[in-house]
Amino acid sequence: MTADPDAADVPLDKTLFLRLKNATGTTISCVNGTLWITRDGCLDDTLLTAGESYRVEDSIRVIVTAFGASLARVSRAARHRPRTLLALARLAIPPSRERGALAHLGR
Repeated sequence: MTADPDAADVPLDKTLFLRLKNATGTTISCVNGTLWITRDGCLDDTLLTAGESYRVEDSIRVIVTAFGASLARVSRAARHRPRTLLALARLAIPPSRERGALAHLGR
C-alpha cells in the first residue's frame, strides 16, 4: 500500500480484475507487470508496462486486467466541490460592489 491517502496499490493477475465506474480524472499506473485497460464501448484498448500511466478522461466504465502477476496503482483525482456561477462571480467582484453587480444573476 502507498502512503498517499488518495492512491491505492491493487495486485492483479489473470483471475483478478478492477472495475472503475465514474472515475473521471483517476490515474491508473502500472507499478510492475503488464496491465490491459479497456473501456465500455470503445475499440481502443491500452496496454501499460511498468512505469506507464493512463488517465481516465470521462465517466465510461473502465476495466483493468493483467496478463500475469501485476501491481496497479490507482490515484483518484483531487476532490473539490464545484462552485456555482454565483460563487464564482463573487470571487471576482469586490464586496462593496457585489449587490449591484450580482443583481442580474438572480440574487
